[in-house]
Amino acid sequence: MKNLTTHKSNFYLILLLVGLISSCALEDLNTENIKLLKSSDDELIEAISSSSNKIIINSNKLPNTAKTIIESDYSLMDIKTVFEEPSLGYEVEMTGITNANLSLTNKTYFSKNGRELTSKKNKFKFVFPVSFTMPDGSSITGKDNQDLRIQMKTWHEANPSSKEKGKLVFPVDLDFGDRTVTINNEEEMKALLKKLGGKKLKRKPFKFVFPVSFTMPDGSSITGKDNQDLRIQMKTWHEANPSSKEKGKLVFPVDLDFGDRTVTINNEEEMKALLKKLGGKKLKRKPFKFVFPVSFTMPDGSSITGKDNQDLRIQMKTWHEANPSSKEKGKLVFPVDLDFGDRTVTINNEEEMKTLIEKLKSNKSTSSRI
Repeated sequence: MKNLTTHKSNFYLILLLVGLISSCALEDLNTENIKLLKSSDDELIEAISSSSNKIIINSNKLPNTAKTIIESDYSLMDIKTVFEEPSLGYEVEMTGITNANLSLTNKTYFSKNGRELTSKKNKFKFVFPVSFTMPDGSSITGKDNQDLRIQMKTWHEANPSSKEKGKLVFPVDLDFGDRTVTINNEEEMKALLKKLGGKKLKRKPFKFVFPVSFTMPDGSSITGKDNQDLRIQMKTWHEANPSSKEKGKLVFPVDLDFGDRTVTINNEEEMKALLKKLGGKKLKRKPFKFVFPVSFTMPDGSSITGKDNQDLRIQMKTWHEANPSSKEKGKLVFPVDLDFGDRTVTINNEEEMKTLIEKLKSNKSTSSRI
């Protein structure tokens, strides 16, 4: 607590920077150097999640440690897509064979060496035995993860035409490590997941009407007849082009099925407007970029100066790997220049930086109200 108090001023500065910038466009990594100053896995998870440098890879290319963890701890999940962020780690998307409305885990993250990244947010495990009512009315009860997975797989192989999933039987006990919580029904489970900041359990407001096409970075075109087909083709393309850092671009117009109506989206601007209306990603660019070189004073008194984002990120990562016991963060060296596109602003100290961040946040709030 003493250490936290001593360094909270610098921590809040970095937090403000990350909070302001991480809500903007995904294609930039101009402040990942700031994010990686925090050794918390939450920050590395966020950096991997928001990176636009991710490429799709085959799950066989995951580090052996990661594959072992998935096989043992996520035996009830099926791997959907594996992303590699070349300089940071891996993001693994998984789908459950449980009730789609209660998919409790859909992503996990690993470092470059295969260590599973652990969030500081509350996590839990099911206390076995756990039961599911299957679509045909039968019941499956597993004494552990492996047993439940085997029974689920057996049922689905015996019922290949079934599109429905088994439904979790309540009450269930959840082990949080220091306590056990009993969940009596689906509503309580939804409330818990919302409180923990997990999956909101909302269905997507719309679905794409297939076929859907993407123009790939090499100019080729991919057209999927359904989600599965599109995912396979995307995966094949990225495996054939491992050096590509770009993503495919959606080909317009596209039709979106809202259930009671179909809406045609003619271009990217219309898509942005729709997502904004639905409360999705605002797709705004960052208000400024750091003018390099940028320097940080590290906890041991050494100095790190990056000539660009990549250089700074590598040096930061190297320092933290060499000092794994350090709980302190590097401090930004002032003055720094910030490029706003039409002008460059010099920030002379931490107080000026805080003032600028608060002003930008205030302007953002005002604009959203307008």
